[in-house]
Amino acid sequence: MNDHDFGDVRFSHGDGTVEDVFTGAAATQGPIVRIWGEARFVFTDSFKNPLDIGIEPGGDPYDISGSWTTVFSAGAFIDSVTDAP
Repeated sequence: MNDHDFGDVRFSHGDGTVEDVFTGAAATQGPIVRIWGEARFVFTDSFKNPLDIGIEPGGDPYDISGSWTTVFSAGAFIDSVTDAP
């Protein structure tokens, strides 16, 4: 699995993580390369201590999780120019 850094918006995700696995292939068909595959993402987090005071006022901590899969498909012309600027 690959981990993803949320960069500047990380604070809004807390300690949540997104991991992914991509499986796919590529094949040349004449002047075109075709790429296809599937990515499976898994999100996990825990809602606890949102005020950073060590307790959860008015409720109990709980886990958050989800997963989804997306299909990827693309085609691109193969460029035979090797000295492009």
